Amino acid sequence: MAKEPLEAIKLLAENEMVISRIYKVFSEKFPEYHDFWETMAAEEVQHADMIRSVVPEVKEGTVRFKEQRLDETSVGMFRDYLKFSLARAREQDIPLKDAFETALAIEHDLIERSFFDLFEADTAELMLVFEGLASSTREHHRRLVQAIENSGQSPD
Repeated sequence: MAKEPLEAIKLLAENEMVISRIYKVFSEKFPEYHDFWETMAAEEVQHADMIRSVVPEVKEGTVRFKEQRLDETSVGMFRDYLKFSLARAREQDIPLKDAFETALAIEHDLIERSFFDLFEADTAELMLVFEGLASSTREHHRRLVQAIENSGQSPD
């Protein structure tokens, strides 16, 4: 991963779009959870849009990159995992339990790796964008846990 703020923004937005595509596939494979997965997919697109919305501020220098927070191996492994998960979702007949576990792992990784903490901003408005992304990711995790409990598909 390039150590440039604009490149990091681009990769984070692309990650959100891959996650959206994974959830979209799940919405097609599990019609009984279609609305759940469609909502999650749409919100991931919103996350990508929110991330892209800070590009002008990055160019102006009001959003900066915390380079020391970047773990290139970790980011690369996460991207590989997303690509693998998308291919698996598209190509294999996976059970609902696996779909939930995959989504939960993705959201958990986003929280644990704190990808949205890679940047610092000069304005409260910009900080709210990053805080909103982190909060929405935690909400996705919470909704997934609740859906898993309600479905009886609890992970082992």
